[in-house]
Amino acid sequence: MRKMRFAQQVNSGVPHLSGVSIYSEQDWTDELFAQILNASEEEITSARAEYTRYRITFEEKILSPREQFFDSIFDLGSGMSEFVYTAIKVKKPDKVVETGVAAGVSTNTMLNALHSNANGKLVSVDITNQVGELIDEALKNRWALEILPEVGREKSLANYLRKNADASIFLHDSDHSSSWQKKELALVVRELTSIELILFDDVDQELIDFIFLHFAESQVIVLNENRKFSGIIRILRH
Repeated sequence: MRKMRFAQQVNSGVPHLSGVSIYSEQDWTDELFAQILNASEEEITSARAEYTRYRITFEEKILSPREQFFDSIFDLGSGMSEFVYTAIKVKKPDKVVETGVAAGVSTNTMLNALHSNANGKLVSVDITNQVGELIDEALKNRWALEILPEVGREKSLANYLRKNADASIFLHDSDHSSSWQKKELALVVRELTSIELILFDDVDQELIDFIFLHFAESQVIVLNENRKFSGIIRILRH
């Protein structure tokens, strides 16, 4: 799915955000991750060490020339990559949903964590099947790719989310236009009735303001990835 704003902002610096807690790389401690995920620091330390080993083996593939048009500018940020891997290891979800595959860095990372757990499926949604060149074939038994049609994209996404209402972790890494991000977030809250963690690559002030306006008791934590922000969102339901 399109990642317009991300591509536009890479060379313009990270804009300022207000009203949220922002954590830079030096703040991404085991203690912070443990607080966010309501887990022990021992669990976090183990999961993050496993992620580091995985990333070392995957790095050569990430850095190799790519045949498809999704170059590294579209890859999930390093902070969110580590966080979502850690979250899957700790939470052990039965199902995860993501929008936006691109070359497959985020997809492969989550599939590897699910494989390590020996449990769970990943459902990815995109607008083309020409994605995922970096995904390990051996991991695809846990993966399903859903393609949105050109017409009725929002309605189709709602239907896919409804079919996967039992997903407990969601990752947005698709069209980064503010209008689509807000639509996607609202659909996720409405349709994914078992959701625990909503993760957004490339958040801006407009999305944050939208969250607090429409979901007033939400918790939002932001990771500063230098060239962009990633958001960790908890919607508090009553």
